[in-house]
Order: sequence, then structure tokens, then C-alpha cells
Amino acid sequence: MSRRFLFFLFLLFNVGGYAQSRLRIGEWKDHTSFQRIKSLTKSKDAVYAASDIGILKYDLKDNSVSQIGRVQGLSDLKISLIDFDENSNTLVVAYENGNIDLIKGREITNIPDIVAKGFIGSSKINEISIQDNSTAYFATDFGIVLVDLKTGFSLESYLFNSGNVSLAALDVAVYRDSLFASTNGGVFKAPLNNQAILADFSRWQQERSLPKFDKAFNQIEVYGDYLIVNYFSNQYPNDSLYYKSSNADWQRLDDAFFYQNRRLRVYEGKLLLANHFATYVYDENLNRLRTLNPNFGIFNEFFDCLLLNDKAWMGFSNSGLVTEAFGDFAPIDYNGPFYNVGFKLNEGPGNTLFATTGGYNAQYSNNFNNRGFYSYQNGQWKNYNHLLGSFSDSIVDLVSVTGVSTNKFYVNSWGDGLLEFENGSFKKIHWKDNSPLEVRVEFNSQINVGFSKLDLAGNLWVSNSYTDELFKVLRPDQTWLSVDIGSAYGAREKSTVTDFIITSSGALWITQGDKGLYVFHPGADISNPTDYQSRKLGTTESTGGLPDLQVFDLVEDLDGDIWIGTSKGPAVFYNPDFIFEDPSESAQQIFIEQDGNVQIVLETEQINAIEVDGGNRKWFGTQSSGVFVFSPDVSEQIAHFTSENSPLLSNQITDIEIINNTGEVFISSSAGIQSFKSDATQGAESAKTLNVYPNPIRPDYQGNLTIDGFVAESKLKITSSDGRLVQEVESLGGRATWNLKNYDGSPVGSGVYLILSTNEDGSEVISDRVLVIRN
Repeated sequence: MSRRFLFFLFLLFNVGGYAQSRLRIGEWKDHTSFQRIKSLTKSKDAVYAASDIGILKYDLKDNSVSQIGRVQGLSDLKISLIDFDENSNTLVVAYENGNIDLIKGREITNIPDIVAKGFIGSSKINEISIQDNSTAYFATDFGIVLVDLKTGFSLESYLFNSGNVSLAALDVAVYRDSLFASTNGGVFKAPLNNQAILADFSRWQQERSLPKFDKAFNQIEVYGDYLIVNYFSNQYPNDSLYYKSSNADWQRLDDAFFYQNRRLRVYEGKLLLANHFATYVYDENLNRLRTLNPNFGIFNEFFDCLLLNDKAWMGFSNSGLVTEAFGDFAPIDYNGPFYNVGFKLNEGPGNTLFATTGGYNAQYSNNFNNRGFYSYQNGQWKNYNHLLGSFSDSIVDLVSVTGVSTNKFYVNSWGDGLLEFENGSFKKIHWKDNSPLEVRVEFNSQINVGFSKLDLAGNLWVSNSYTDELFKVLRPDQTWLSVDIGSAYGAREKSTVTDFIITSSGALWITQGDKGLYVFHPGADISNPTDYQSRKLGTTESTGGLPDLQVFDLVEDLDGDIWIGTSKGPAVFYNPDFIFEDPSESAQQIFIEQDGNVQIVLETEQINAIEVDGGNRKWFGTQSSGVFVFSPDVSEQIAHFTSENSPLLSNQITDIEIINNTGEVFISSSAGIQSFKSDATQGAESAKTLNVYPNPIRPDYQGNLTIDGFVAESKLKITSSDGRLVQEVESLGGRATWNLKNYDGSPVGSGVYLILSTNEDGSEVISDRVLVIRN
């Protein structure tokens, strides 16, 4: 058995105000949704609630809320369920692929034994039964695994196959002197003291006196002298609870005739049954005491429930973690997006990030996704969707968001037009009846917008795919203009705009899905078609030399070059302003020498996203290899983040967006949204004051000093208080970092250090100081 020990620091949030510390350079943050809570457990001091990719910890002492995720050390994704062993003080995390994490204090031990064995088929862990001696039975899709929670060692495996029979263990319980397992083919038992029978499934006894004995039973629980099982039909309302005592036959519990009985739990001497619609609480005589069914005005499913000091804690599909006391229900608020989905990320005014959940499929047709979108500003998430009453559930496939001012933004829908929001509230939809936006050529009910961008004159360019005029412009005076960008774009019934940018020169560079690029310049007067210029770019040398017609993203860097991401790596247009005058202007792939061989940068990677940071470095998000960071000219690889070498949730990247003023890099992957604090920010136009942090540097601080507020490419000299030169560094955009070391690499001692900065031509001079305190 291999082990991996990871140490984590819980990021504590104040429940009311969500006070949080500033991310240090190089630190990661999970932006996890806890609206869907699938499993609950408790310790003496905390309640734990598991979502698909993280665990919410509610501290019972100070009512604080924190999370445990990839950043804190979880080894995997897709959590199946969690449980807690009081005896060994261990939080057990089980994953759908069979992986297991044991969390004790700040230490995480990974048990990859089930995954490493490489069982054919599913290894999903369905339930856990923890015994008084800190051993735990894991019911899996292939049988049962016994694990010592104190040592982390896997002790035994019981495979549920015999001849042509192969069953999944859905739950497990120790009753009297036998081990019982509920499966998708009935309930079976074997004597605990006979390893030969336990290891040979053909010798396990089936409970044939149980009604529907050969059907699926998903839950089994010991409650006092009762052994209780649930027949799981997955049809309304045919689930049934059956129980027996040591000296009686199986009986049906009459008032437990429900739909999708999901969890049977025993807490504080009570039996809890969580089903699709509610949770029911029973006493020791199996009389129902309480029915827990809060109504929050939105669709919800129960997933789990527990009792703690007569207070109920419940996990829901859309309302997250909810408590109940004396008939009052209260959701546990947590600062995060509503879903773990980020189709497109967009920066808006005021350091705002927008993330959408909708989009289109590979054929650029509708997904009919009505999950909405979210915004993130000053450390706070705000969610917009029909469940929260933001707009109708008929609004689908929200692709991207365009912020035009600090209090106004537009949301672009692939089917439902252009949504306008003001002061955080939905204002109206721009549709065929109140704007020149057109319905799709072959449909009468779809307006495929998808993307919009603001030009330097304040005009909002709105793409309108599958129509005769592919762009509509909403001018500052709120009048509209329809723009025909030229017949070379293609047949209108097949013409899609899958993204576009407006460059510093005013040109529109447009992606066409799998049809290459199109460049359009409207000229000084956007209403005068005689000023229009356009050119279609393809893969041949005379048409632009694209590496491939499939272009997924594009961006203009700080030098005015246009970088594109294709299915065959990145490429760059070094002279984009000559694209109309010079037919030979074409995309260039970057060649680098590695281990004596010359090769094209990322030639075999599909580039789904490209971003440029304040230091003009290039961030490439790939389909299957995570995130690459390159120098400004892409001649040197600065970093490569994968799920194997970093907290990155998934190597399949869907989008990247950088908040230029803060340097926070937001990464959306197939598993969720995270951020990373970069060492580069956008350079200031004029340096007036520096922001030096942390200051002072205390003895226990581990990390670099961060200094913000520079003009791009500033030179820094750091001196001691007596004027001795200690170190020289250069800013990346508007940010510089100092490792708190001298030229010789040794740490500096206690004292005051002066920071003197000049920009590239010496016209900007600014200074500050930092106090370093050593033991």
C-alpha cells in the first residue's frame, strides 16, 4: 500500500461577513459549490457536509465555516460519501472510483488500494460501516473491503461474484455474529468468525424469507434489536422498509412506503430515513416522531440527514446544508458559486469576474441549460438563476457576460437573445420585438447571441449567429445598427460566431467554430459600409496559415500581437494591422529547442483558452494537459500546472480569465472553478504609491514580499537602512516580488529595508519601505 501525506490549512470564513485573508503569491483557492450536499457526518466539534468535489466543515464551537478541497489536500474528485470515526478521530472520505482519504487533524492519508487493484468495472464506494474498533467495512460495486482506520491498511476484500453471478454491495452492517450486505440482487449474510465463508461469496446465505428477496436493497442498518433494510425500486412510490428482530421474521414498516429511500442512519437513539422528498424520524419502537420537509420555494431532493443535540442537519440537492430546530429551518450560508460549472469566464469593471454555466454542444446547437450564471467581486459570489428568482427558467444557454460599467452588464444567450442587468437585477431581454436581433434562419424561436464586446467608442457589438447580418451594434445613445460583415464569412444558415475580440486598432477577430478565422474592420464610421474591410483566414499559406481550422480562443497581447488557440497548439499573428494589406501575413507557430531538438510549442495540444497576464506572459489552457505558462515570446516555459503536480481540479481546461488589477488567475475546468495568485498585474499608467505586503514581515512568515503599483517593467533596488544595496528585481507588469534574500541567497536580517523604483526610461521614481523582524 502506498501512502501520500498532505498537510492543509483550513481557510476560515466568517459566516456573516466572510472575512478572508489575502491570497499570497503562488497560492490556490477552490471556488466550490456547496448547494448540492450528498453526504453528512459529524464529530464532537463539527458537522461535515460533502459535495461532489469538496467538504464543508461547520465548527460547532465558533459557528465558523470552512472547506476541505483539493487545495487543502483531498486526493481526488467525485466524493461518494463521508463518515467519521470518533474512536480514532478520523474523517473518512470515499470516492466514486474507490479511492479513500483518511483525515486526522491536519494530516491526510490516501489509501489507493482499491483503485490500484484495477478491478474490471466500477469500484464505486456505496456505503461505509464503521465498527467500535476503528475498522470499517466499505460496500463497493464489486464487494466489501475492510480497512483499519487507525493504520490506514486494507485488511480484507470480499468479492461478490460466484459463477455467472456478480453483485454490487450497496450497504453493509454487522448484526449479532454475522456480516450482512444489501446488494442489487438481495440481502446476504456470512458468519463474522469464518474467513473461509466470508472470502467465498458462493457460501454466503441469501435472506430468502425477505419479500422481493432477489431485488435491489440499497440500505441496511442495525437499530437496537432490529435489522432494517430498504427495498429500492426507483419507482414512485414503491420503496419499502423491512425489519426483523433476532427472534422474528421480516416485517414491513407500513408508514415507510416512499420514493427513493436513500439513507438509513441512527443518531442519538433515533432512526432517520431520508428519501427523495423528506426525512422521517422514528423511535425505538419504529413509531414515526417527526417529518422534516422544509419548503424553500425551489425544487429540492433530500440526500442525507443527521441529528445532533436534537437539532437536525440536512443535505439537499439545491439548498445545500440546512438545519432544523423547533420547526425552524435555516440554510447554512457559504460563499461560493451555485454550481461547479464555468463555461466561460469574463472580467468586468471593478475587478469583477463573471462565470456562465450554459453554452452549446460540439455542433453549436443548444444544450438547453437553465443553470444561469454568477459573479465574483471583493471575495463575494453572487448567483443568478431561475431557482433564485433571477429570471424565468425558460432562459437557457447563457454563454458569456459583458460588463459595460460598474452597475451594468449584458448576458449573452445561445437562443434567448441579450439579457440586460442593471444594479445587480434583471432589467429586460433584447429580442426580435424590441431590437434588430434576428431569429435563426431555419428556426422561428431562437436568437443565438453568445458573445458581445464593447469597443473604445462605447459601442456594444453583439454577435447574432445564423442570420443575414451577423453583428448588431447597440450604440451609447441606445440606438441599434445592423452590420453586414461580408459574404466571404459563409452561408448564413451555417454561419456561427463562436467568439470574437475587438483589438486596440478596432478590428474584430472572429472565430467560426471549425471554419477558421474571420477579420473585420468597420473603419472610423461604423455606419458606412464603404469603410469596411474583411478577410477570411484558413490553413493555406496564402489564406493565413492557421495550424488548423478549429480555433477555440484568441487574445491580443500587450504588444498588439494576436494569439490563437487551435486543436494543434497556439499560433501568433505578429503584424495584425497588415492583415488586409499583406496577403502573406500569416500565423506563426513557435519553435523552441529542447534537449537538442527543435520542436513546435504545444503542437499536440488542443488549446481551449489563452490569457495574457500583466507581464505579457501567455497562459494556455488545454483539453487534457492542464495549464501551461510561457514567457512573453513563448520561448520559455515558466510553469505547467496539472492535477498531478498541483491542486488543479482537472486537466481539462474550459476557460481562463485574469483579473488584471489583482493578478488573480481564474481557471475553469471540467470539474469546477479555482483561482491562483499570480506574480504579475497590469502596470499602472503612473506610479504614485506602492502597496507593500505583508508589512511588517514577522518571524513565522514563509513566502515572498509582494509590491504592487508599478508602471510596467519597472526596476527595483532594495537597500538596507544604511544605503547598502541588498537586491535588484524587475516588475512583472505592475507587481514585483522579493524573496527576502541578499544577492548571495542568504535571508536578510531584521531591519528596515528601502524600496526604490524607476520605470524603464527613468521618468517615474517611487519609494517605500518594509520592516523585517527575525527571531
